[in-house]
Amino acid sequence: KVIALDDPLSALDAETGKLVFDRIRNCSLFKGKAVAVVTNAGWVCRSFDRLLLTYAGAIRFDGSWDELAKFECDDAELAAFVKSIVETAQVKSDKKRKKKQGKGEGEEAGEEKKKDVLIMDEVAEEGIVKFSTYMHWFQFAGGKWFLIFQILFLILDRGFYVMTELWLATWTSATENSVKFLGFEIPSQQVSQDPWIIVYASLIFASFIAVAMRTEWAIYGGSRAARKLWREMLDGVVGAKMIFFETTPIGRLTTRFSYDTMNLDILLVQQMSVSMIASSWFVASVVVMISIMPFMLGVLIPVAVVYYRLQLYYRNTSVDLQRRDALSRSPISTLVGELVDGLAIIKSFGRGELFTKKFLDAVDVNSAA
Repeated sequence: KVIALDDPLSALDAETGKLVFDRIRNCSLFKGKAVAVVTNAGWVCRSFDRLLLTYAGAIRFDGSWDELAKFECDDAELAAFVKSIVETAQVKSDKKRKKKQGKGEGEEAGEEKKKDVLIMDEVAEEGIVKFSTYMHWFQFAGGKWFLIFQILFLILDRGFYVMTELWLATWTSATENSVKFLGFEIPSQQVSQDPWIIVYASLIFASFIAVAMRTEWAIYGGSRAARKLWREMLDGVVGAKMIFFETTPIGRLTTRFSYDTMNLDILLVQQMSVSMIASSWFVASVVVMISIMPFMLGVLIPVAVVYYRLQLYYRNTSVDLQRRDALSRSPISTLVGELVDGLAIIKSFGRGELFTKKFLDAVDVNSAA
């Protein structure tokens, strides 16, 4: 007697598919019968006595799992396809290894339980954002030329701002007598206001141009970086092996291509632009203060040390909160996808309240983050 199963795991996520497959395999209905299974789930291949591999409309392999693991051929695409199946199946092979000597029973149980999980929890980085991450963004924004022009535009912006402030200070001091400004003799206000107004208007116009240039250049670099980062993410997902899709919930991918992409396109560009502008303001302020009152350097150093320690505490907390928000957002997308795909089954078995509770719990976790 033969029982044929036509891709019974196709509509299930990896974790549910594992549960269903284990119950099917241990079901008494199949004992003493030949079971033929058609499936795309590579991780179940180790459980079968005989495998038939079809590729490009033809049977390219007929044998056991051990023979498939050693399969070699001249077709590079077929070899890569077989390799992806073998690597996907290896996810479940670790739990069948012999127990290592010297481990306690509690540690053994924890180890086996961890290996038995097909979909692992999403892992986030810890601590503040690494300097290499910023350099990675600048590289995608345009590399050294983007950085050089951005610094140049920021210098022009702050330079014209300082010049404007200095011009106003000189203007107020020239009420009765003429004054010198950068080596030029400027008549007093009683003689004529025209040169003061003309130079002031010119500095304001130049400042406006510099601000527009550094802002537009930062936005251009940010959009370019966002586009390249998105393309790299897309290429990574499209070119990923089957093991990635078997062990990654669809909600994580949905979050990456929706909420995280929005952050790349808008929030990250704004924050990097503001960060560069604030840095130029800080440097310009320090340079002006030290040039006017050199003793301020002795005051700024201890203040800078205290500020650095405080911002480390804030940045660690702020970044971790944002990571928790991102981690807790993926389960919401996963539940929405499961609800849409399995709505008919959920209604048939009267499990609507269960899914509602799970969804509200996920929303509460995300709101708490």
